[in-house]
Amino acid sequence: MKLAVVGIGSRFRGDDAAGLEAVCIWQDTYGKNADRASIDVAQVTAPGVDLLNILEGKNAAVLVDAVCSGAIPGTLHRLSPEGLSALKPGSPSAHAWGVAEVLRLGAILDPTSSSRVVTVLGVEASRADFGTSMSDEVRQALPALSEAIEAEVSALLR
Repeated sequence: MKLAVVGIGSRFRGDDAAGLEAVCIWQDTYGKNADRASIDVAQVTAPGVDLLNILEGKNAAVLVDAVCSGAIPGTLHRLSPEGLSALKPGSPSAHAWGVAEVLRLGAILDPTSSSRVVTVLGVEASRADFGTSMSDEVRQALPALSEAIEAEVSALLR
């Protein structure tokens, strides 16, 4: 099983850093086991071609990002790529392209990628303005988001 765990976000935009931070916590807590050597861990600050390159050749991926659906800040989400379209358009992200658009483009460019299992784990953001700090609600949700990453990875490796 070739697996990628990818944190997505910007450290300069408040809650948008949640995906990056949660993957760091997961890697420090769970990712250094010898049986995890086949997992590629990456951080992406602008999903686009970089994300497609990371996913190339992978059987599965766990993407971790801040999301904006209108739920209570700090709420955890588990979404399929199709489920991303249910999120509010124009969510407060620093990304020029959202993850959903990149995955759709990847499917067009490489039709064989449709067999890849992709799960998006997100935490509901409340602020993503440039120069803001992470909200308390999102910061408090990071350990649970890290545990959700581990649950996905463990299930995929079974």
